[in-house]
Amino acid sequence: MAVFWYNTGLLLFKVGVWIASWFNPKARAWMVGRRGWRKALASGAKPDQPAIWMHCASLGEFEQGRPVLEALRNEYPSYRIVLSFFSPSGYTIRKNYPGADVVCYLPRDTARNAQEFIQVVNPKLILFVKYDLWHYYIQEAHQRQIPLLLISAVFKPHFVFFKPYGGLFVQMLVRMKQIFVQTKADAELLASRLNLRQQVQVGGDTRYDRVLAIRAQNQRIPAVESWLNGRRALVAGSTWPGDDQLLAASVNSLPDDVALIIAPHEIDEASITNVCQVYPDAVRFSQLQEREDVTEKRILLIDNIGMLAVLYRYASVAWVGGGFEKGGIHNTLEPAVYGIPVLFGPNYRKFHEAVQLIQLGAGFSVTQATEAQKILVKLFDDRALEQQIREKLDQFTLQQSGATERIMQHIRQSSYLNG
Repeated sequence: MAVFWYNTGLLLFKVGVWIASWFNPKARAWMVGRRGWRKALASGAKPDQPAIWMHCASLGEFEQGRPVLEALRNEYPSYRIVLSFFSPSGYTIRKNYPGADVVCYLPRDTARNAQEFIQVVNPKLILFVKYDLWHYYIQEAHQRQIPLLLISAVFKPHFVFFKPYGGLFVQMLVRMKQIFVQTKADAELLASRLNLRQQVQVGGDTRYDRVLAIRAQNQRIPAVESWLNGRRALVAGSTWPGDDQLLAASVNSLPDDVALIIAPHEIDEASITNVCQVYPDAVRFSQLQEREDVTEKRILLIDNIGMLAVLYRYASVAWVGGGFEKGGIHNTLEPAVYGIPVLFGPNYRKFHEAVQLIQLGAGFSVTQATEAQKILVKLFDDRALEQQIREKLDQFTLQQSGATERIMQHIRQSSYLNG
């Protein structure tokens, strides 16, 4: 009966996406991207060569799994790397990721698709990142005795695993060889509610390893450096309309030597046009080489994807968007790794790292422009506080690192890839 309702839910989801695809570009990309997946996969995969398969829901989960994927590539070079995505936002941005031999959409979760996909990929190890689990793929891998790992997982009491009707999803967890959870609280929840202990390990969050690696690369953006021309910066990343309204109302309260850099979450032309209406005096990044008055502008609008993690290196203070949206805030670790204070909206409580930043005195949740203005002025004016926050964050991020190596130790010791 559980499988019946699972299949019904998947069918309803497919119908909903099909309807939405007529007017929603992301839904259309989800549908179109999965057409002809067998031919696309066959052209890149080699069934006669063993592979490591990692599945990510979207871009955020990819950044979480990326340190492990690159460590596997380095340590087991004879294995092909197959990277799959559920979401168009992940696939579209990382479809040319050079660290994988194949980057593809995950076909819909059916028994036939799972059988054909795994047959072609021929994985010797499968890794699911954080939470995006699919019944038929896990069942097929389990029947073929392919080891399954869940990494950087997070569990909350309201998740489906802990509902009376969540038995099918619990079965997916039981079939995992090892579940690496981010915190001790996650492990305790699995033990107390599901009696899962032996296969659960507190591994930490691999995103700390990722952001530390980005910082160590010391990448620069000369065009931004030239535009700043010695000014300090408030960098606002992955902003939504609620964030932009508050920031636009706060920009004039900033010290004169502070510039504002906005990197919106959506960068299609319609979205960028809307953001420009909120910041009418902003200059777009794509126009920096064309306009002569750019250094006179106080607001820079980033109209491309892929720069944000490096942009934070130029910030004295960061704003992370999404806190006024249902889904919640985006990645606060990307700016925190540079030792700078981070502001965000009120919808942050399900993000453990944001809670930790607030506890450290390095994160600040705001709901109104007046509140934001007061905090921003304090952060930009108090140099002693700036140094105190930097020291706390440097120590914090280093203490949280090492999740990738813990996962790799398990893989080595279990000999999944040595047979």
